[in-house]
Amino acid sequence: MAAPNGPGFCKPEDVLVDTMRPIHLIEWMDVISVLEFKYRDTKALMEDAMNYMLEIAQFILTNQIDRQYFVGLLMLGTNIFVYIYTHGGLSITTPINMYHDINDFINCMVWFKHADLELLSYDNSIIRNSHGFRMALHRDTKLVHGAMTNIVSVIYNSNSTFGRSTRILGLTYQCTPADTDNLIIKDVW
Repeated sequence: MAAPNGPGFCKPEDVLVDTMRPIHLIEWMDVISVLEFKYRDTKALMEDAMNYMLEIAQFILTNQIDRQYFVGLLMLGTNIFVYIYTHGGLSITTPINMYHDINDFINCMVWFKHADLELLSYDNSIIRNSHGFRMALHRDTKLVHGAMTNIVSVIYNSNSTFGRSTRILGLTYQCTPADTDNLIIKDVW
């Protein structure tokens, strides 16, 4: 996986990806979540892991237009933390000790493996297929509600760390079999 500072610069410990994608073709746009390991649970290592996960979250949110936030796992010594990053800030759980909180630890790991992608921050109105991305339009009018568009370009994608996130997309919409419209939408959250 290549990072902005060069190939192989950002190397997560463990990644959760779609198993249908060939391993040698995986890029940041394919990463569902990241598990970062540190050998001990110290304040310095926690700070290092948090900074690293912030960097990972920025890569993923910049490269995946169908993501609303990022959920990752930190493993520091025998403690696991669930890390959630949004453009409004970040949140981290209290430690779950893999020896003392066995059920919580196993439930957390199983949930990450089997959770619906919507629970891992994917926007269900944007669908990835072999040709790119499609987006459902949600409006109150009967003419547009539920209509599917093709995302042909990402004109602008905010990479701000905190605050309101803006994304501008170029879309095509086929109103009738003979009529295609080009649209530009601004998605803000």
